[in-house]
Amino acid sequence: MARPVYVPSPGRKRHLKQAEVDEIVARYRAGRHSTQLAKEHGLAKETVLKLLRANGVKIRRQGLSPEQAAEAEWLYT
Repeated sequence: MARPVYVPSPGRKRHLKQAEVDEIVARYRAGRHSTQLAKEHGLAKETVLKLLRANGVKIRRQGLSPEQAAEAEWLYT
């Protein structure tokens, strides 16, 4: 039987099964955002990022949303 993976979470302890960890890693590698994965699994974003790093995943930089890019352009012109 697979050993649960301990994932620290503010206010409570949560143990994830290896299958859930593998799913999070696979979905991130397939292009899902860490914030989406955090919401879907009831975890903090930083917890998801730590979990990904612990599993050898290179973290992508998240760019500006179209709204943020438009605001930045407006502010700097």
